[in-house]
Amino acid sequence: MANTKNTIRVTRTSQNQSQSTAAAQADPAQDQPTMTASENLAQRQDCMEETLVNLQQVTNQINDTLRRLAEGQM
Repeated sequence: MANTKNTIRVTRTSQNQSQSTAAAQADPAQDQPTMTASENLAQRQDCMEETLVNLQQVTNQINDTLRRLAEGQM
């Protein structure tokens, strides 16, 4: 009789775990924190600033190359 009770408990536990797992998989956005509009804006500004720095570096490299070409160093 003890084996039957243990089997029933294990079965119920498995079913409960399956249901909670299915619920978590059904709504993945629930696990991720939502971003406020101001946080989103700050993140986008950081990205734009990084892009601007990269663009400035490339522009400087182009200008250096053009200057060397004009001076006949290449």
